[in-house]
Amino acid sequence: MGSDSKAQTKMIEESFETYSTAVFLRGANQRKYGTLMEGYRGQYSGGRNHYPTTLLNAVDALRTHKADDKKKSKDAQKKSDKYASKDDGTGENIFAQSLND
Repeated sequence: MGSDSKAQTKMIEESFETYSTAVFLRGANQRKYGTLMEGYRGQYSGGRNHYPTTLLNAVDALRTHKADDKKKSKDAQKKSDKYASKDDGTGENIFAQSLND
């Protein structure tokens, strides 16, 4: 019975480390590490789990990852601006109604 409680304690500690690592990676700067995270998600959905399971491995993965290309992030920003509202901020066109109705 003593070995069961030791095994249970070990599993709890390992699962907490894995959870903490996932939270840490989720909080990483997505502009710099977005492609790394997309890669992990894509691999996981393909049946391969390459997510780091310890904080040390996660920090190493972020440290060795080449920062995402700034040009790509600027292009993405321009694309999102392209689809942004053309309203000048006055709000005059929000509830425009025809006077002929």
